[in-house]
Amino acid sequence: MAIIDSLVSYWKLDEASGNAADAHASNTLTNNGTIPYVAAKINNGADLESTDAADYFSAADSAGLSITGNMSWSFWIKPESDTSAVLMQKWGAAGQRAYYVQLPSTTVIRLGVSAAGTTLNYGDVTVPTMTMDGSVWYHIVIAYTASTGTMEVYTQGVSRGTDATLDTSIFDGTSALEIGVYQEGGGRGNWYDGVLDEVGVWNKVLSATEVTDLYNGGAGFAYPFSAGGPANLKSLNTNLKANIKSYNSNLIANIKSINTNV
Repeated sequence: MAIIDSLVSYWKLDEASGNAADAHASNTLTNNGTIPYVAAKINNGADLESTDAADYFSAADSAGLSITGNMSWSFWIKPESDTSAVLMQKWGAAGQRAYYVQLPSTTVIRLGVSAAGTTLNYGDVTVPTMTMDGSVWYHIVIAYTASTGTMEVYTQGVSRGTDATLDTSIFDGTSALEIGVYQEGGGRGNWYDGVLDEVGVWNKVLSATEVTDLYNGGAGFAYPFSAGGPANLKSLNTNLKANIKSYNSNLIANIKSINTNV
């Protein structure tokens, strides 16, 4: 299965200013607070500041973002401080809560989901300590399997474990999607502080191979994920070498036959 299959939205954050276009669908992110774009993992990314209460992105509720089953998120982040940051949320007021991803500490990644739109059920996975001084890029993937209420977390292309204590469905709420902030009933907090790049959401569980391809040895893999990923590219090169070898063998045989006949 190709990485692009079941992709809902993908924000490259390659702009120079203004809103952030959805490279795959129509869920454009509104740039609240005039967030600047800077050189990042792949081309540009967004530099959010936790000290600026207006710094976050938002997109209105849509059918695509109202995911109620399997779900995966991918982020490249370079955090500049530890603020118990929320990377993204579709939460809002009681009765409309759906899901969110948080970094509650430098060693934990959390996914919260709500089956009823009001109560919270979340899972935590412990990861290696993340540096929060703006010097290290981290690739984070959170994959949620609805049937078992299980989340799996990857950092730097490696699975860090699972938590199977989440709700087994997600409420179809009407709250906006917001990136870089936590919002509950009108109040906001837990701002992300750092550079953010290459944000994607799928309505499927990304496989370990797909995560490895997205990480791409630390270089990242740019949308639209041409050739299906580095693993497929390797296969293509292998087949190409085999075909060239076969072609050369046939060519030598034909030349030998011609020389003999001459």
